[in-house]
Amino acid sequence: MMDKEQKEIELKKLEIERAKVLEGILRTLFFVLVADMGGTLTLILNIDKYNFPIAITLIGLGIFAGLGFIFSIGMILAELKHINKKIGV
Repeated sequence: MMDKEQKEIELKKLEIERAKVLEGILRTLFFVLVADMGGTLTLILNIDKYNFPIAITLIGLGIFAGLGFIFSIGMILAELKHINKKIGV
């Protein structure tokens, strides 16, 4: 059986691995956010070249998706802060 100290070490190792996974997800979400905002900005700047109702719909969806990505990034950053506090970094 594992004593209390070994259990704490194992839990810290699991939290570190969890933080690494969250950091990878964070990077991915950031790049997706940049791509989404780039596409949305392109639509906004070239709105006269597209069918107006479709362009407005796509711009709205792009902004809505961007806000969702920003919220997700914020939640991951908060969770990473919590993990760092928990493992004492």
